[in-house]
Amino acid sequence: MGRQLVALVVVGLFLAGLVGIGLGASPGGPVEQVDGGNASTATISVSGDGTVTAEPDQAVVALAVTATGTQPSAATETLANETAGLRDALRATPPVSSVTTTGYQLFEREENRTRSYVARQSFELVVDDPDVVGRVVDIAVAAGATSVDGASFTLSEDRRRELRETALDRAVEDARAEATTLAASSNLVLGPVRSLSTGGDGVGPVAETALRGGTVIDQGPVTVRATVQVTYAAEPGPTVEPTPTAGPANGTVGTEQPATATAATDVPATEDG
Repeated sequence: MGRQLVALVVVGLFLAGLVGIGLGASPGGPVEQVDGGNASTATISVSGDGTVTAEPDQAVVALAVTATGTQPSAATETLANETAGLRDALRATPPVSSVTTTGYQLFEREENRTRSYVARQSFELVVDDPDVVGRVVDIAVAAGATSVDGASFTLSEDRRRELRETALDRAVEDARAEATTLAASSNLVLGPVRSLSTGGDGVGPVAETALRGGTVIDQGPVTVRATVQVTYAAEPGPTVEPTPTAGPANGTVGTEQPATATAATDVPATEDG
């Protein structure tokens, strides 16, 4: 009796080890068992993406003013006068909310043995109404801008923060949907969140086009993207017990009994009386 009990315990431990191995996945996979023998510590790690598309509510224009002179001081003095006129014109244009210097250069140039000096100052304009970017560019050029280096459409900080929250909500929903599918395919039940992080967010660029007859710059929708990485706890799903096969009434399961044939015997008729 004692030997039989020891054998049963050994077999039971071996089978429990096989169940623990079956619940885990390969290290680094989406379904992973943290503790080899405890199925309740299994985790599912997934990533989710969310996007939101909206019309831009802000534009950024890059332009510059260039001035030349026979002496360095002459070039910088001319440049200072030109940029002062440009700033005055832009301040009188309400959609322009800020004018920021992004670069300043002074260099020597020689053409046909004639030496001159070039001073260049570049600016970045923030325009709060994307529909009037073309008019702002025309005003800047008329006020002394000698080059326009580009215009891009984007979102204000408040609008970007609002759309990012929506994109994050969609990314979390996407991650949970993927984790639920993985759990169901692995006979697991999705548990609480173990870890949550975000990264890879961004705002999609918008194309620009300049046309003649007054500058017209086309704009399009801006896309805000968010990505999250989520790890969920997971527990074993319900175990379905196999249905036994019903047998005859005598208690034998799944065993067919051979039929017994009884030969008919002729019995002579007996006449009464």
